[in-house]
Amino acid sequence: MRGGAGAAEAPAAAGAATAAEAEAPPAAVEAWALRVAGWAPHDATRARLEAGLQQEERERVRKFRFEIDRHRALAGRVLIRTMVAEALRVDPAEIELKRTEMGKPFVARPDPGTFSFNLSHHGDWVVLMGHPSRAVGVDIMKYEQPKGTQSLEEFFTTMRNSFTPDEWGRIRLGATGNAVGAPHLRRFYKYWSLKEAYLKAIGIGIGFGLQRASFTLDEESGIAMLDLDGARDTQFTFRLSQLDDEHCVSVAVEHHAADGDAAPRIAWRRLAGIEVKDEEGVVLVDSK
Repeated sequence: MRGGAGAAEAPAAAGAATAAEAEAPPAAVEAWALRVAGWAPHDATRARLEAGLQQEERERVRKFRFEIDRHRALAGRVLIRTMVAEALRVDPAEIELKRTEMGKPFVARPDPGTFSFNLSHHGDWVVLMGHPSRAVGVDIMKYEQPKGTQSLEEFFTTMRNSFTPDEWGRIRLGATGNAVGAPHLRRFYKYWSLKEAYLKAIGIGIGFGLQRASFTLDEESGIAMLDLDGARDTQFTFRLSQLDDEHCVSVAVEHHAADGDAAPRIAWRRLAGIEVKDEEGVVLVDSK
């Protein structure tokens, strides 16, 4: 930001924070949500978007069987590059992404390890979170019976061992016998998304015993607490919210000692579309 002319200030000593920096609140975690239901980019638009990705990213997008999944994946990759470019103030073409041994993507170039991000897409939405110094995890779920399952009862039986007895009791609250309905499915996905957000934040997937992590969720406030291996975990702050009536989203944000009792700020932004530049540099908004 450019200020008006005025008296010059003496520079701060090397390594010392100015008064403004010392008083400035920690940077908020960026959270972008893009609704992609019905988004069908023209071939030229899709080709232009794919051209801005690394070859490995393009291959991952094209591996999805269904078109809607390819569109969600493509939108997510474009959003990642846009957010990282804004945060690091570089051209998206300068960004190189790589993956850890566990498959978690990270910024390898231009400044390795300077920006943490996490992406989730399911149903009608793509959600991306990022922060310069905090580990973040996000998971979005649509309240729907998974394809290939004969009934909710069958699905619940299959997933039972992914939850602790306390979690399972809260998920099935009010159920009679084995019978479950829409309210139980909604609670199931809320708890499932919390577990997924946590695993994505710590960068671990396969091999982590899901019953090690037991969540308690206040559905009214969206505040969730984690007990890890029987002890309260304070490394992360958890929040659950509704993107709409059919989708919930859980976030896990690393807590820093400087935060004290305050929760990290999350700045949500609902995007209207994806910006695409044509050959002349004109910005076109490819709406949904």
